[in-house]
Amino acid sequence: MEFADIFKENLTRRSRTAKGISDTSSSSSKKPLLKSGEDLRRQVEENTLFLITNAWDRGQNQPSDPTAMRQMMELWYDIINKDLQNPDAYKETFSELEAEAGRLSGETGKPWKVNHRYRTWTISYTSLNLKPIDLEFAMESFYRTLFEKIRRAESGQLSQAELLAFADHMIDGQIHPWAGTDAEDAQPLP
Repeated sequence: MEFADIFKENLTRRSRTAKGISDTSSSSSKKPLLKSGEDLRRQVEENTLFLITNAWDRGQNQPSDPTAMRQMMELWYDIINKDLQNPDAYKETFSELEAEAGRLSGETGKPWKVNHRYRTWTISYTSLNLKPIDLEFAMESFYRTLFEKIRRAESGQLSQAELLAFADHMIDGQIHPWAGTDAEDAQPLP
């Protein structure tokens, strides 16, 4: 299937994790993965095959709203990161972030939340330079805008290239939210 071949090639070319390399150099707070070397490469390959099947099957049924889109993409995050990260690796940090979210919700009246799929460290190589506590709001906005842009692309008001460029730029260049493997370590194609 052409979709699976392109998907695997893209992942293999862009992901250090798919090559069996667990890289924590983006932050001293980033925890190592449970596996490394050939074990890591095999686990990522297994997860990728499951993700390809799930993405292909779900591609036949478009999400009905931004919430459904978010649920689908978070499911894909869970699939690609299955058995790679200790579920308690960031437990203490998430507790601290949740306390901060509670405090900020009380002070501002806004619904601050913490998503355990998102990074717990601040990175300096994105345009927005978002702190972990800000990721939930940024991603809510991203999903709403992405959903609207998909609808515009479906009606011919926006090209597929513009849509894909937006999604890639926001996730890798501006927000960079994910705490896991492949989205976190994606490298640009040569």
